[in-house]
Amino acid sequence: MATIEKRGENSYRFTVYLPRDANGKYPKKYKTIKVEGKYTPKQLKEYLEGEYLKFKNEVLSGNYVEIKKMKFTDFVQEWKKKYAEKELSGTTVRNHRFVLERHILPVIGHMYISDINTMMLLDLLDNLKRHDRKDGKLSTYRVIDVYRTLRSIFKWAKEWKVITDDPTEGIKKPKLKDDEKHNPQVYDEYEVYDILQLLQNEPIHWRAFMTLAITAGTRRGENLGLEWSDIDFENNTISINKSIVIEDSGPVVKSPKTKK
Repeated sequence: MATIEKRGENSYRFTVYLPRDANGKYPKKYKTIKVEGKYTPKQLKEYLEGEYLKFKNEVLSGNYVEIKKMKFTDFVQEWKKKYAEKELSGTTVRNHRFVLERHILPVIGHMYISDINTMMLLDLLDNLKRHDRKDGKLSTYRVIDVYRTLRSIFKWAKEWKVITDDPTEGIKKPKLKDDEKHNPQVYDEYEVYDILQLLQNEPIHWRAFMTLAITAGTRRGENLGLEWSDIDFENNTISINKSIVIEDSGPVVKSPKTKK
């Protein structure tokens, strides 16, 4: 068999023979490439020989990764099971799931993950920003969500050696314009006073819940996770050491978002 074989108009297959194995056979590794651009016969021969030599060196050195023919949508299921559902919060997983089902899978879900390149993903993100979309232009915040989901999926696809190159590495995170940046609105002292006064007519558990949130800046889940053992009445301190978040399966006790 030829080591460089023409398979189509611009397609060539390389074959590298490995040393004989225990069964007396010579295993082979294949790689198909598509040649883009115009070459003279001599230039094409030199180009193919150079690419073949690189492939051969990768194979013989043990560095060649055989790309699996896996559909993008199939890999997403593996990514969910092996990473997202184990390592991420329920809220983050639900957000990833939303952008996948709404904005990503309808566009590239049917494709082999190894066939998806940087330009395709740039087009996908650019289309989300278009004013003439039937469902309207997406906010930059939502486009950033799509970008983050793509980054995570392709990062793990490369880490698990399903692909050799991460097509999102050449894509910059979308930037917020000045008028899109979030400027948090905080209560002034008079508004806080009004809230605390209104709380006096509410059940004591809501008075405690809201007062703690306003004065200490605790998150909702951190307040929900408090137990009597977390309160030190002698030193007038409260220990924030867990949080209750809502997963698909129901409430789950977790560690606080950060140590601080």
